[in-house]
Amino acid sequence: MAEYVNTTLINCNRLASIESRSGNDSNPAVFTNPLEQSLRLDVGDKVSVERAFINELGAGNSQTIEFKGEAKGANPVSTYVKVNPLHFYRKMSNTYDPKYRLGYFRAFTAEEITGDEVELRDNLAPLVIGYYITANEYPNYIQHPRRFIVPQDARGGSGRDDPRCYTDKDGFNAGSCRFAINEDCVLFEDWTRRTAEHANNYIYKQKVDNTRYTLYVKDKVAYSKLDDIAGATRIDVSQFPSKYHNGIIQEATYLRYREKLDIEVNKGFNTPSAVASQITQQLTETKNEDIFQIYDNEFNVRSITKTIETNTYKPINAQNIYNVNQTTLGAYTALDIPTSPAFVDQNSIDYIATFGYIAVKRPEIFDAGRKMAKDLANSDDQPIIRDATGAVRLGSFDAEEGFQTLFDRPIAAAATTNQDDAVTFNIIYNERNLGLIRDFFDSQALYPEIWEKLPETVFYGATNLGALTLPTIENSRFFHMNLLTTKPTVNPHNETFGDDLYVDNGTNEMRHLTAPVFFRYDKTQRDLFVPPTVHNGTVADGLSYGFAIPTRFPQYNAAGVRQDDIFLITIVNNGIGGIPAAFYSEDTSPVDPNFKSIEEGRRIGYDHHASAYSTAIITPYSGYAKCDIGCAINFQDPAGNNLADIYGFPTTTNFIRAVTNLSEVTDFNPYQTMTYIGANNPEIRYNTETNRFELSRFHTANNIGNKRNANAGASQINSKSRTPALAYSERNIATPAINQDAGDTVYKINPRPTQFGFSPTFKPYHRENQAYRTNVFPETAKETQTSTAGLNTQKYNGFNAAIEPYKVFDSHGGIYIDNWGFDVDNWDDSLWDILGFDFNATNAPASSKNVLTKRVDNENSDLLYRPTTNAEVVQTDTKNYITNEYGAVMYYTSLPYPSCIVDYRARVGGGNFLFTTADDSTDTDRNNPVKQKPLELWSEVDVLTQSTTITATNIQKAVLRPYYTIRSDILEGHSAIGGNPTGANLPIISIVDKYSGASDYFLGNPSDLQFTITKPTMIADITTSIHDSDGRYANVNKTSAVIYKVEKLKRTPTDILQDIMQEGEKEEKEKKKKK
Repeated sequence: MAEYVNTTLINCNRLASIESRSGNDSNPAVFTNPLEQSLRLDVGDKVSVERAFINELGAGNSQTIEFKGEAKGANPVSTYVKVNPLHFYRKMSNTYDPKYRLGYFRAFTAEEITGDEVELRDNLAPLVIGYYITANEYPNYIQHPRRFIVPQDARGGSGRDDPRCYTDKDGFNAGSCRFAINEDCVLFEDWTRRTAEHANNYIYKQKVDNTRYTLYVKDKVAYSKLDDIAGATRIDVSQFPSKYHNGIIQEATYLRYREKLDIEVNKGFNTPSAVASQITQQLTETKNEDIFQIYDNEFNVRSITKTIETNTYKPINAQNIYNVNQTTLGAYTALDIPTSPAFVDQNSIDYIATFGYIAVKRPEIFDAGRKMAKDLANSDDQPIIRDATGAVRLGSFDAEEGFQTLFDRPIAAAATTNQDDAVTFNIIYNERNLGLIRDFFDSQALYPEIWEKLPETVFYGATNLGALTLPTIENSRFFHMNLLTTKPTVNPHNETFGDDLYVDNGTNEMRHLTAPVFFRYDKTQRDLFVPPTVHNGTVADGLSYGFAIPTRFPQYNAAGVRQDDIFLITIVNNGIGGIPAAFYSEDTSPVDPNFKSIEEGRRIGYDHHASAYSTAIITPYSGYAKCDIGCAINFQDPAGNNLADIYGFPTTTNFIRAVTNLSEVTDFNPYQTMTYIGANNPEIRYNTETNRFELSRFHTANNIGNKRNANAGASQINSKSRTPALAYSERNIATPAINQDAGDTVYKINPRPTQFGFSPTFKPYHRENQAYRTNVFPETAKETQTSTAGLNTQKYNGFNAAIEPYKVFDSHGGIYIDNWGFDVDNWDDSLWDILGFDFNATNAPASSKNVLTKRVDNENSDLLYRPTTNAEVVQTDTKNYITNEYGAVMYYTSLPYPSCIVDYRARVGGGNFLFTTADDSTDTDRNNPVKQKPLELWSEVDVLTQSTTITATNIQKAVLRPYYTIRSDILEGHSAIGGNPTGANLPIISIVDKYSGASDYFLGNPSDLQFTITKPTMIADITTSIHDSDGRYANVNKTSAVIYKVEKLKRTPTDILQDIMQEGEKEEKEKKKKK
């Protein structure tokens, strides 16, 4: 018998499936198609896939990126902070009501969230971002410690002489603390001398150098009394320090401000540009937009300001002159500490509530120091030290009060140099406690500048150091230490461990502030622990954890009964640094005039105050005074001659007139209480040249901007009473035009602080940055000497001494990535891994090269820790830094230096007209630079720039799984080994690779795969499922289709053919016979 093949094609299209017709689209990867008639499969039939059309959007684009979007378990989220606004209040009043304020909430709490989880998916990243602000040239921060902002009445109307808050020198009477730091050991990286109206004509202020300061939020803040809310937790009371007035920062709990932002992209195939767009949209998405309104005195609704909040840029409550002034400080000072609901008033609340946010220059030290103190204080093994009578020698350890030293440490009263000494303190010597202290010491090593200029300090200069070795990052670490005792019976004494002098003690005593003491540290022994029972208590036996030796101490109970001896931690100088003689400030017990001492109980450890060494703190500030800098004028006598006194008149105020009664005004100064933080325009983009994803603009960039009086209508913006011919002091200043390039992104060198707004950071301001010198041109000495026009006097763009020259000023603040959302175990095939970001490059451990204070550059761009961005600064920019005294760029390859402009005077000498230097009236000391009164100018330079980028190390992954498997119940049994199929365990019938995409489909062409039926069966419907290579259901769309081919072998009966052939042969023979 003969054989032939009968082929049947079965069209299984998902659109015709039972699921599609019933609207069940929960899983498009599995579908069942009923057959119009049952199909019998016999033994020996061949089954295969003729064609497959797998529908995934973007499949036809060779540049697409695949995201499966499948949950693979739980993904732990890094710690972040949740801020909980409380007690919303929206009732307006025609008089100021502290309950009604920007943001509308009267209080908030903040808490760290740990243990949070999200689904572990390749298209979802629980990004945790932090915030920072910068010490820039804009008035949106206050340097601390500072008592109040302006000396003038900060509430009520403004008028003549109120602009003096801009132009007067800073100092104690202007709001600064009597001492901001201990000036005998200055961290010169942070602090510098500035001219001041002060006892010694200077104060130390923090440098203005665009350094990044990490933002923290207080755990609880209330902005008004809460006694009107039934059952409310009295945050208004508990937000105050509980022990000391100067515990404003010391006693507060501050949390590093971090937010969780879930970044999610569409599952399936996405183009790189689509991925970038989706992530950028989530970074910049607007969450809240509000126009803040108040009633004026006549109950007319007035719009005061507008706020916009996005996921990465938002307004927060900040310090402001209405709430931080002499009145509110006085109320706070008068408050009993600890306080109670009966004594808290609104003025004291106004003051304390402005410390809700602070920003810290060295957050790792801040966190590690506070954690060390807190964890040691919470330990059960910290002892109360008693003597043999049971009397308490040293009480329990308080986290904010520091450790206490044991034993008296007397030295000769005549000693002036540092002492090679040792300090034992009331902390048990064990591995846990040593580890906490070592973590604090490790954080110090991130900032080498702590040691770099110690030789320039009083305490560690050559005179005091004597024969001891200078402390360095290689041989030492430090603790803060009180210079005075805290025993109230001894004067002078400290109230607590350290001080900020917010509440002035009136003693003019700098010794109330702690100073650092450097002790020996050996990093080669940082992992060494020598048990106390085998340690002989000498350095030769090793420094446990690099710094400690044990000291055995007899312990007694309250009844005076000897207990087991304890071992306490001792740290030693051992030739390094020494303890400065100024610390030995107490009389010995009993008193011996030949000796001075550090008596038992001296406080040492980590000082929580803003004045502490290495702890530079600024606070966000609204940026406004109650008036502008105004204009300086002279009055004239009846003859038109200038009177001697100079007055400042404001040109703007913070009062609006009532719409319906122009004689009524309303002050909106109480509502100038917020400022923005974050990055205003962050993005992720795909660079088509490098084929890499890039994060950029994670900082709010600097712009060229406009002058304060830009577009003013007057012919000049200063008074003619101050210009020739009435006065020689000023020149006519033409009204500046609006700068058409004001919005250009730049970084600035030697910027001039904007005078649109105010901060005491930049006191004294010089109106319009005026600076003058008289030259010998263009007029002659005779003309210049006899004229009243000040002919040769020229105006320069004066430099503000608060600005650090040559530093790059490129941002207001920004965000940093605290955690990318995946640990090392879950990084592979995560969102960021798919986009090409390498775990080690983006999650590097902290080092001295990559902390947040360091700019992102080529040195650290591949080892990022808390990454952010900054302006791109390139080598070719240096030619822009060379300018003449008028600010014109020279484009030289020389180094930049300040211009020092000589001041001349036209005089008559010997009957002749001549020029001399300003203070050389006799023309006999013409080469003396002091007589020349040079004006120092560092010219402002604006350089066009763009953001640096956080660039992915690798090219993105296009396809996560290289092929699909098609499974079907048309087969029986298992046709493949391996995989992890979900759902029904159907056998594999075909494989479709992912390199044949076109028009949103992957195409499966005929293959050699055929399967033989081994058992007869009838089929009424066919279930098809499409899987990824790992066996999981594929992330397909709704229009997939599979065409099956069934081949049946047919046999043709051979006897019929033989009969036909034989009959033919017979007929042929009969024909031949007839012939």
